[in-house]
Parts: sequence; structure tokens; C-alpha cells
Amino acid sequence: MLSINIIIFLLFFPASFGLLWQAINIHNLSAQLIAIGFVLLCIDHAKMAAIDLQKALLIKKKRQDDRLDTFYQITIITIIMELFGFYIAYFRLGWGAIFVLLSQVYFNSFVNINLSTKEEIKIENKSIQEKYLILCTDTLALILVILWLLNIHSLWMGSMLFSMIVIYVFFKYVIPKIKVYLKSVKLIINNN
Repeated sequence: MLSINIIIFLLFFPASFGLLWQAINIHNLSAQLIAIGFVLLCIDHAKMAAIDLQKALLIKKKRQDDRLDTFYQITIITIIMELFGFYIAYFRLGWGAIFVLLSQVYFNSFVNINLSTKEEIKIENKSIQEKYLILCTDTLALILVILWLLNIHSLWMGSMLFSMIVIYVFFKYVIPKIKVYLKSVKLIINNN
């Protein structure tokens, strides 16, 4: 049986490649920026889909909890919505982006637990208030895409959406690496 990582890769890779191809071949800067941004999001969402599914299945093997079934179902529906959006984006970038962003609003609105498998297996409740900033960011991105589709200051809307995605990726992936690097440098300095 194929692993979750391989299945997710096989589902998301063609979409990210299609968006990259589109970004190279479009002759509209705002559309290029959005396409490049959604390539980054496609890669990130593929990674998160695999992580969420693996966590849910791992915890489900060790613990019986109805919340896991709900989490798993919402995650599967979100992945289907995301894939639909990423594939539609190849043909209609704005409409595909709307579906992807709606999938995020859906996921963040209905998933009310946080799964942890690092030190010990934990299922923590998460209130809507804790997700308020994420939902506001998703809604802002959705508004930017709609304004871009309506051709209202399209270069500004595309630039802002691209900037939001780059900032998100930077804080999610680059900052933690810098923190780990600084900790190791501090340990080396303290040991000398």
C-alpha cells in the first residue's frame, strides 16, 4: 500500500507544476505573482495534508476519540477542495484561488482540535477565538482575490496577496530554522 506522503505528493505535484508552468507563461505580472504564491501554498498544503492525516491515523490507532473521526473527515474534505482549487487555478487562476482559500476558511472554521504527537499524544480543544487571526487572514486573502478578479487595482491586489503568502511561508519555515541555528550557535559559543 502506498504511504500517505506518496499519495499526497502524487495528488498535489501536478497541480503545483501546472501553476508553475502558468506563472512562467502568463504575460501579466499580477497573475504571475498570484500563480507563484499559489505554487508555494500548494507545496505547503500538500505537506500539511500529509502531516494532518498521519497524525490523525497515528493517534486513532492508540486512542478512541470521536473528535478524531470529525477531524479526519474535515481534513479529507479540505484536501478535496484544495485540489479542486489548485487544478482549477491552472485554467482560471482567480476562481481556483477562491476555492483554495475557501477550503482554508472551511478547515479553520470547523476543526476544533489540535493534534500533537511530539512528546506525548495529545488532543487539545481549540476555540474559534484562538483561530480568529487565521480566519481574518484567510478572509483578507479571499477579498484580495475577489478584487483581483474584478480587476480593481489588479497589480496591487496580486502584489499584496503574493506578499501575504511569502510572509506566511517565511514565518512558518524560515524563522524556525533561524531559531534552531541560533540555538546551536549559542551552544557552541557556550561550550567554548
